[in-house]
Amino acid sequence: MSATTIQALQKAGKLPSGLSDKQAALLQRSLDRYSGQVSDKVLTAILDDFRDKLKTATTMTDVNDMRGIMADLQANIGGSESLAKRLEWSLRVSQEVAAGAGTYLNQNLTAEAVDEYPALELKRIYSRDVPRGTKDPEDSWPARWEAAGGELIDGRMVALKDDPIWQALGDGDGGYDDTLGNPFAPFAFNSGYETLDVSRKESVSLGLIGENEHADPAPIDFGTLLKISNRSFRVPVKILS
Repeated sequence: MSATTIQALQKAGKLPSGLSDKQAALLQRSLDRYSGQVSDKVLTAILDDFRDKLKTATTMTDVNDMRGIMADLQANIGGSESLAKRLEWSLRVSQEVAAGAGTYLNQNLTAEAVDEYPALELKRIYSRDVPRGTKDPEDSWPARWEAAGGELIDGRMVALKDDPIWQALGDGDGGYDDTLGNPFAPFAFNSGYETLDVSRKESVSLGLIGENEHADPAPIDFGTLLKISNRSFRVPVKILS
């Protein structure tokens, strides 16, 4: 990530312009660390796949089968083009997470924003060829929501901004290992879901908050806003190849 990533995001309107220099510096360091972690995870996945295929090849007795494994190894693991695709993927993930952090800050940074829009809704914004839950209903976002301790309201995934459900989704509560570790969307790789502001009037009608009740923002630590939890982030080899 460039040393001016945060400034660039601010200029593009994807981060609040009112961040202090200290907040911007902390956020930049958090972003740099996160990007490095993503790259490390990708490289580890490449090496693990390399070892697995090599081990398989060494146990084969048929030369043609062995050649097939080695050809696959060269095409999907060893080739410079394939490696470039993997590293490009890790950069894209980091950029999507940085943009998600910007949305999260805009939704939580001021008391006015939280008072006027005290809740968020997790909702599909972008289409995907094979949405989560297509093959396994327990992998769908509504199922993940309930597994993380959330309650569906009229089928909708809605909660107050300071609800722990958001971090639980990022941590993969319920046993999901493809999540990105953060309390904001995207919660998992290649997700087409984002969080949208929910007005106070609608939040009241949904029973999330009282009409005159004070709304609290999500707690924000700029130095650790972006992080990969130890039990999250399985690099999807099929997407990488």
